[in-house]
Amino acid sequence: MKELTAVTKDVQSAMGSSSYKDADMSRIQDYAKALLDIHKRLMVGYDTVDGRSRIIERFFNQWNNMVFGVFYVAELVEKNKAISEKQFTIFRAALDEIIRYTQKFGAKY
Repeated sequence: MKELTAVTKDVQSAMGSSSYKDADMSRIQDYAKALLDIHKRLMVGYDTVDGRSRIIERFFNQWNNMVFGVFYVAELVEKNKAISEKQFTIFRAALDEIIRYTQKFGAKY
């Protein structure tokens, strides 16, 4: 959770003052890769006996909805080598949602 929070806050602060016109597309793609790595490790942890807690199950119920926006936008950025205003809005909303949800599960900032 700490790593997820750290990488999300980092990219969120980098994107905070930018608009879609000057968004750093490589940061979006790097963040999506980091998020995918975290996702894979979370899934391994979820498959362990210790990972079957109610808190983790509640977290995973929302997890896919949160990261889908990031993966969707990163894929389009890679394909089109550009980002639209709507895609940038989706990406920033996904970052905000990830931060809100990690706070709900005890992440400290």
